[in-house]
Amino acid sequence: MALKPCTRKPALANAKFHYAWIIVISVFLILFCCLGIYSNCLAVFLVSISTELGVPVPIVASAISLNYVVIFIMSPFAGRIYQKNDVRKTVMILAIIQFCAWQLIGTIHSLAPYYVANVILGACGGFLGFLLAPTLINAWFASNMGTALGIAVCGTSIGSGVMQSLAGALIMKCGWRVANLVLGIIAFVVLEVILFFLIRSRPADIGMLAYGADKQGQTEVVAQEDLPGKTFKEALHTPIYYVIIIYVIILILAISFTAQLPTWGQLCAGLNVAQAGVASGFNWWCGGTLGNLITGAINDRKGVAAGVTVSVVIGIVGMLIMLFMIDNSGTQFVLACVACALIGFLCTMIDMAAPILTRTIFGIKEYTSIYSVVCMFIPLISALGMAMYSTLIAKAGNANTALTIAIIAAIVSIVICFICNGYAKKHAVEDVTGSMHT
Repeated sequence: MALKPCTRKPALANAKFHYAWIIVISVFLILFCCLGIYSNCLAVFLVSISTELGVPVPIVASAISLNYVVIFIMSPFAGRIYQKNDVRKTVMILAIIQFCAWQLIGTIHSLAPYYVANVILGACGGFLGFLLAPTLINAWFASNMGTALGIAVCGTSIGSGVMQSLAGALIMKCGWRVANLVLGIIAFVVLEVILFFLIRSRPADIGMLAYGADKQGQTEVVAQEDLPGKTFKEALHTPIYYVIIIYVIILILAISFTAQLPTWGQLCAGLNVAQAGVASGFNWWCGGTLGNLITGAINDRKGVAAGVTVSVVIGIVGMLIMLFMIDNSGTQFVLACVACALIGFLCTMIDMAAPILTRTIFGIKEYTSIYSVVCMFIPLISALGMAMYSTLIAKAGNANTALTIAIIAAIVSIVICFICNGYAKKHAVEDVTGSMHT
């Protein structure tokens, strides 16, 4: 196997602290600020925009659905572009486009430019949403990917709560247009500063090896064509690839119920608006954060199937509490918070299970291109799932049917994960040292 020598080693290359952990912190901050604002704050502005334009909220909200559709379309293209170009430089350019689209929202006086802005945000989201973190963590970690990815994606769960709260406070104090301007500036400055000073696309850019590569016996930088794993074309002709996609679809179908937690809190648990908001917040603040950290460590130590099983089972326990232990008396606020937090463990599988399964089975040669097709279904199924659960709850007047479907989908996802994991053990990928990835 041809190897290219590592020609330049900065001081950090010989230090005990590996630069890969700087990448983890940087990705955490990007997801905290940028995804927290550009994706999770859009809904906070819906009522304000609807009121000013005199348009019903559902019509305004349909632009966000369009945003998800564009992410779905763009994800495979984003993967191929990341595979062939420098990730850091690509995202620096996209950050400028994304900032301009966000600021366009603050100038609208009709729906047309709002839809245009959401299309552009969706196109950029195909690169920055579900793909950036796995791409960078995959490049920088030869081992402990689960732990690293778990820490990094905590930025999403924590940032969504912080930035939505900040957006709400700014709207109340300064109006929605000023709030839009301020949040856009925060996201743009944070993203560009981190990209310029901290992010590097791969270890070879600063003359280093990936974290853990030395423990696997690797001593030199490996050319892209010599990396272990399958090509994108080979993956397309592998049946297990489509099993992973089915796994993601079923898993997201279960997870998308969480969008109905505020509705469930008011309709089924008898909570007031404020209490329902606090309870549903525990889903990300508590469950999402703890789940990412705990299941990331389990993935590294016991394997992806163990991590998925623990997270999904905990999430199912939360849904069973909602289904059988909570009535609509409004007196079980604490139990509602606990149930929402437990379901947060299930939500962590959006960012954890699919990336690690993809790498386990297909290796790292063209990981980004292969995974981009897998993750393209996340926004699409999320949007369809949210619409389905919302309709079921509205027609039934309760969440029993919706919860039952979510529980069944979660159980099926565990079964499919074990199928994928079993395949990985029988069809291991050789790494650069000749040992096996399982």
